[in-house]
Amino acid sequence: MLAKSGNPERMAQNSDVFYFELTEEDNQQIAKLDVKASQFFSHADPEMIKSLSARILDMQI
Repeated sequence: MLAKSGNPERMAQNSDVFYFELTEEDNQQIAKLDVKASQFFSHADPEMIKSLSARILDMQI
């Protein structure tokens, strides 16, 4: 994503996005987000395909 601004002050703020450091507490909080499993399903998994194909969508408009 590229930020667009014509304001010099805002342009300087946008370029500072990579100049930060995480604390040890920040790293610990981020580590807690790892649930050790993918949050996405495989479209090649036969069980998932079976489950998805059994769904009936209510498409009332």
